[in-house]
Amino acid sequence: MRLFLSDIDGCLSEPYEPYDLAALAAVRQATEAPGAVPFALLTGRSFGYTEAVAQLLALAAPAFFEAGTGAFLRAEKRVLWHPALTAEVEAAMVEVRAWFFAALLPSMPTLAFDYGKRAQVGALAPEPAAVEAAAVEARAFVARLGAPLRVFTTPVSVDVVPAALTKGAALAWIAEVTGVGAYEMAFIGDSEGDADALRAVGRAFAPSNAAPALRALPGITVTASARTAGVLEAYRACGVG
Repeated sequence: MRLFLSDIDGCLSEPYEPYDLAALAAVRQATEAPGAVPFALLTGRSFGYTEAVAQLLALAAPAFFEAGTGAFLRAEKRVLWHPALTAEVEAAMVEVRAWFFAALLPSMPTLAFDYGKRAQVGALAPEPAAVEAAAVEARAFVARLGAPLRVFTTPVSVDVVPAALTKGAALAWIAEVTGVGAYEMAFIGDSEGDADALRAVGRAFAPSNAAPALRALPGITVTASARTAGVLEAYRACGVG
């Protein structure tokens, strides 16, 4: 493996929970070992959050945020955007964002808007029932809008995203940015939104806390440990001591 990619939520952290700083320190120590496989991020989180995690782990490899729509080149201190993020896609996201504020958020006060994203529009809630109710409304709106968008959920979030800008679709662009083929990459993810990327890489991992459907994917290695400890276990399995 020439590049190890990790999701953040459910892997390096848990939403609404404190960071496991000792486990993160162990990941950072492993990535800094001589000859270590470059460690990168591939997450649905916004640029600001992703940049903070990359800084915490002192990552030299690019960090890919908003499901691989953006790339933060930490060494060069600049951001690149996926070519599929067209003006038409951004115009559709403007309409979605306006609907969130005009209709969805006022009707569901437990939702908190997920600020800071360019290519995604989403909201967070600690109750899965509120997330699912929001997803039903969002799917209906997307169907009426008729734009090439899809609705993606986790237990704590609902996002409207461009259909062409998934983590799996981003891998070809990640290969261009890094010079590493998908077959030379490893990826660890925990939710069903990670499935297409996991099917495309050379080595696919899921932590023990991953969604059951993900853990059942053919060819996936499920770590014995959960979250950050599981990430470290997977990383070491790729040749890190």
